[in-house]
Amino acid sequence: MDFFLSTNWVVQISANFKSMNELIRFSLIAHVMSMLFLLNGCGLSYVPVETPEAFLFRRQEAIKNYCDSTFNKTGAIYSPIQFGESELVKPADFRLLDSLYNVKYALEKRRKSDEKLEENIRFERARLQQANISPIYLEEHLFSVKERDTITFYFCTFQLTKETQIEDVKIEQSIRISARDEDRYYRFLTEDALFYSADINEEKAFYMYFKDKADQLTGVELDHFIDHVMRLMESIEFMQSTDPKTIVERMLSGTLQGKSYKQQATNFNWNSPPPKSWGSAINNGFIVTYTAQKQESSLEETKASVVEFTLNPYFMVDRKAITSME
Repeated sequence: MDFFLSTNWVVQISANFKSMNELIRFSLIAHVMSMLFLLNGCGLSYVPVETPEAFLFRRQEAIKNYCDSTFNKTGAIYSPIQFGESELVKPADFRLLDSLYNVKYALEKRRKSDEKLEENIRFERARLQQANISPIYLEEHLFSVKERDTITFYFCTFQLTKETQIEDVKIEQSIRISARDEDRYYRFLTEDALFYSADINEEKAFYMYFKDKADQLTGVELDHFIDHVMRLMESIEFMQSTDPKTIVERMLSGTLQGKSYKQQATNFNWNSPPPKSWGSAINNGFIVTYTAQKQESSLEETKASVVEFTLNPYFMVDRKAITSME
């Protein structure tokens, strides 16, 4: 295109302006428009600088797409929950470049510049680029994967390049639970209400007590512990109570269902006073006994049996002994 055509056009219409200020203002606007037309005519366009928020969004989308394609191959269902902290990690090779930039920023604060410094910065950037040395980005991600009747929750750290390519994935923690406990476990993670009218302080004490212990466990041991917590929460929902004694006794009674025991209201005997709140439950554990009627034959004969549970401080059954009474 002919750039001077637009310039001559500005000169021709300048006589129509009554003041020099108006002419100058219009000339500046026309000049900017002419430059934009020139860039567009040459096949160039303005590309805005990507904001840190937009770059973070692209990294998170890359992670979600990676997980979705990875787990879909096995027929599992990937569901993102949330992203955690984001960290920029620079190789040691960046130390010189960072120090040069620190000097530059210090000079700029004093409204000064140094051409030799700028040259060194350009050289160091080119060196790193030629050596293919670039920073990496670490992103924490919590998500779930559903497979038939189980759901596994993963907390992972993803390592990405500046081009949002995933180079490595580290599983920090994984927990496998029954699919029926999905909503219940979400409530455990978010510390949502145990039931509509639950006491807030008791809820906080419950979550804190069991989360502190969960943080100390890994692998299968953690899976078993979380399943135990889900059963406690199930009893809390059913009983509409956060009283530890009430909840634990219902849970223990439920362990004998379907095993030829006739369920009946019975008094539990604790070897020491049960805790009045979850926050005060820490001790060496408990021994709880109760007497149940068990069907011994097809003739519906029953015989009293004493069932003794040995519980750890988190009310998990470490040992169960059954003694028939003559």
